Amino acid sequence: DNVRSVYEVGLMAGVTDTRFDTEGSLTIIQTVAMACRLHSAHCGEGTPLEEMVEANSGAWYQPYVEYADFHEIASLEGIDDINADIARGDFAWIMWAAVPDEALAEINSVEDGAIPDVPITGYYAAPVYALYRAGILTGNDAKGTFTPESTISRGAAAAIISRIADSSLRRPVTLTKAAFQPVAMQDLANLKSIQKKATDQELAQAYDEALALAAPYAGMALEDQLMGIAVSIRERFEHGMSYSMETEHYHDPYGYFILGSASCAGCTRATGLCLNILGIPY
Repeated sequence: DNVRSVYEVGLMAGVTDTRFDTEGSLTIIQTVAMACRLHSAHCGEGTPLEEMVEANSGAWYQPYVEYADFHEIASLEGIDDINADIARGDFAWIMWAAVPDEALAEINSVEDGAIPDVPITGYYAAPVYALYRAGILTGNDAKGTFTPESTISRGAAAAIISRIADSSLRRPVTLTKAAFQPVAMQDLANLKSIQKKATDQELAQAYDEALALAAPYAGMALEDQLMGIAVSIRERFEHGMSYSMETEHYHDPYGYFILGSASCAGCTRATGLCLNILGIPY
C-alpha cells in the first residue's frame, strides 16, 4: 500500500518500468529527488519542478540538485559519490527539510532523550524527533530504536514518505526517557585499577561522590560526557583540593573525592571512576 501510494502520486518511481525493488537500498541522490518532489507538492514556489525536469538536457538528477540547493533542502557540494547509500539519519534530515513545519503537526508524545540511539545533541536529532512526534517515524522496536547510521531500504522509504504525504497514514507512538542506570561498583570496567589500595568501604564512599558528579551527563553524546566530566573534575580540584604525592590515598579516587588531596594519578582514577559509572571504559 505504501509503494502504491508514493508511486501513484509521483513521489517515487521504480528502478525499471515493472520493478520497484523494495529491499534495495536508497541512494543520496534518490533521496534528494524525492525530497524535491515532496517540497514541490507542499509549496509549489517559483519555477515548477516539473518544468525544470522537462527542460533538463543534462544528467537526470541535475534539476533536483538545483532545486534542492535553491530551496535549502540539501546541498550536494563536497559529496564525492551521490550514488552512495544514504544513512537513515541523513534521510530523516532531508525529508524534514523538504516540508514546512505545519505539515509535521505533533500527534505523539516523545520526550527529549527517549529515542535510545539518537543523542539529543546529534545534528540529525531535531529532524528525527520531529518526525517521531508527527507519527512519521516510530522506530524499529518497542524501545523506538532508530539506527541512524544504518542504510534504509526503498520499501521503508516508501512507508515514511507516504506518511509525510498523507497524514491519515501516520502512526501513534509514545516514548519516555529511560531512567539513568549507573554501572554498579562491582561491575566497573576498570575496577582493579580504580580501587588501587582503597578498601571496599572507602571505594564505596568515592563511588557515591563520583556518581553525583557524573549523573548529570548521562544520556548526552559521548563528546559532551567527556567534556562535562573533565570540566567538573577540574573545577572540583580548583575549589579546596590540594596536590600531593605523599598523603594517604593520593593516587586513588578516595583520596580525590573524600580526602581532598590527590596526585595526577588520583585525578586520573577519579576521572576514570566517573567514566566507568557512565559505562565508558578508559
